[in-house]
Amino acid sequence: LSCEEQDNRYQGPPVVEFQRSITGVSSSYAAGSGSVIDTAIVQLVGPHQTSDVNLTFVVDPTSTAEEGVHYDLLTPGTFVLPSGSSFGYIRFEVLTDNVSSGEDDTIDFTLTVGDLGVSENYKSLEQELSFQ
Repeated sequence: LSCEEQDNRYQGPPVVEFQRSITGVSSSYAAGSGSVIDTAIVQLVGPHQTSDVNLTFVVDPTSTAEEGVHYDLLTPGTFVLPSGSSFGYIRFEVLTDNVSSGEDDTIDFTLTVGDLGVSENYKSLEQELSFQ
C-alpha cells in the first residue's frame, strides 16, 4: 500500500454512455392502462462541456418491441446534452393498450457518433418492457 493519494478521476477524452447499460433496464406497465412516458438516460463521462452536445442513436432492428405498436419515440434520432449538464434523455411513450398481460418486449438503443465519442463498452441499452 502507498501513502500517496491517487487521483481516480477519469482522465480520457469526454465520451457519452447509457446509464445502467450493463444490467439493462426493466420496467413494468399495466396492460391496457393507456400510454406512459419513459426515459433512457445518457450520461457524460468527463468534464462538463461549454456548449450543447449533439448526440445520435438508433433503435436496433433486433428489438422485439415494435414502434407504433408497443412504443412511440418522442426523441428523434438526434438529441442534445445541454452545456454544463451531465445527462441527456431519450424519451419514448409506451403504448399499453396494444399489448396483453404477461407480454415482454425490448427496445434496444445504440448510441452512434455525435459531437463526442461513444463509450464502446456502454453504447447499447436493452430497455425491457414488461406488461402486467
